[in-house]
Amino acid sequence: MRSLRFAVASFASLALALQAPLAAYAADSAPRDLAAQWCDRYTAPLLDTDYSGPREPLTTDNRDQALESCRQAAAAQPPRPRYAYLYGRVLWNGFQRYDEAAKQFAAAREANNPWGALGLGVAYSTGYGVAQDGARAMRLYREAEAAGVKPAWQNIGWLYESGTGVAADANEAAKWYRRAADNGDINVYPGLMRLAFKATPVN
Repeated sequence: MRSLRFAVASFASLALALQAPLAAYAADSAPRDLAAQWCDRYTAPLLDTDYSGPREPLTTDNRDQALESCRQAAAAQPPRPRYAYLYGRVLWNGFQRYDEAAKQFAAAREANNPWGALGLGVAYSTGYGVAQDGARAMRLYREAEAAGVKPAWQNIGWLYESGTGVAADANEAAKWYRRAADNGDINVYPGLMRLAFKATPVN
């Protein structure tokens, strides 16, 4: 009986000893998790299948909250490369801070997040934040596409349509645009319309 009381007392002491650090961990992790939730809410791409929660478009009213949420989520330890990409995304789309965005995209890519390759490809394709390099943009888009990032299909189509980094090829552009359209990417329809108007005869 005495040994049972000793075991119960020891267990109670252990529980009390663990309670403080566990409470501290919960208090510490909750803000980071909340920041990640808001970051996803404002900046997760529509075709990102890793996120299925609520979404709100990025606006001038919420961009400051989006920026701070994504900054916190990207700075959390252990590192989560997804949020480096999303932080870059809000820097790019919400504030036009292209140099900083490109650095976040590069950091995400170096940590094996394929969306980082997509974001960095956009930077090299447009020349915002880095020196324009269409051939490098194509390599980055192909890298993202090979890893399953389907929005890269539209970007590959655009490079073929515009002849940026590759020889212009309307047939190749149309192929990639149609592939993206079949996946539900409505952003490619303007490209398909441009190709139709440029066709001989006009389609």
